[in-house]
Amino acid sequence: MMITMKQIIKKIDASQLGTIDETNSFYTNQNFVTALSDNAASKYLKFRYIVENDFDGFFYVDNLLDWLHQNCKFDENDIAFLNLKFKNLFKNHNINSIQEITSIVKFIGNIRRNLDGKIFGFILRPIFVGREDDSNSYKTFFKFFYNNNTNHFELWHDYLRDFDTNEIIVSALTDRDEILNLKEFSWYTTRKKPIDLNTPIFITESIYDSLFLNNSLCLHGVAPFRAIPEKLKGKNLIFILDNRSDKNNTEILKMNYSVFKWPKEIWEKDFGEHAKTLFRQSKKSIEEFSQEMQIYFNNMVNTKNNIVT
Repeated sequence: MMITMKQIIKKIDASQLGTIDETNSFYTNQNFVTALSDNAASKYLKFRYIVENDFDGFFYVDNLLDWLHQNCKFDENDIAFLNLKFKNLFKNHNINSIQEITSIVKFIGNIRRNLDGKIFGFILRPIFVGREDDSNSYKTFFKFFYNNNTNHFELWHDYLRDFDTNEIIVSALTDRDEILNLKEFSWYTTRKKPIDLNTPIFITESIYDSLFLNNSLCLHGVAPFRAIPEKLKGKNLIFILDNRSDKNNTEILKMNYSVFKWPKEIWEKDFGEHAKTLFRQSKKSIEEFSQEMQIYFNNMVNTKNNIVT
């Protein structure tokens, strides 16, 4: 019997979402193998100007399906979901399914931590060996969450696009409060250090932009800004959305939070793209340049003229 796309999608609700800390056996067994241990993973992060101090929030996976079966609750429906999710990406590389991934494809993961530094999930995305600097190759990714009920990490079936009808099939529940609860889990950092709630907290769209800044979180997109986590409500939040996000910035200001006003001379869409432009003009090593970018962007977001309240 043929499995339909709607049958593949697994529903999740907010009550399933849990956390682990560094005492959990998943972490102590070193299932998150540091990205520093792998040449392709290290290159990938360096090409995003991430400093080595932040590498411990990332890990790499060599044999994807073996790793998932060993470390997660993972079944045939999950494989079917991944095959559909990656359909176009694999087609461009003469790979027909997730089972056929070869040595040219590795996966890099970033750990997702909440405001207290506890792990609630991770994200995996493919790296094409030899093309670590091509950011357009890594736009497909998939998320895992820690399920309180099963005490395992499980694949988050976020959505699928039906390639025949173009219909988007979503896993989120239809109840608005439940959807907002799920969106709260989009706010995260890869750093172990808990967020300081008594100083300005910088909120970016991407994890890579957030790692240029101190005391920062990422939204993994833009929609979750409407679901402020309870602990952050009323705090000094400064949202740094992609350049020219005027409509969303207006909405944030109406919520009584601050937004970053991009300097007129910056035309790129985000910090990562701006850094790429500056690196082309630089004669410094990528490691030295990345350290400079931390100072540069922290100074930029702490300049009063660049903040609108």
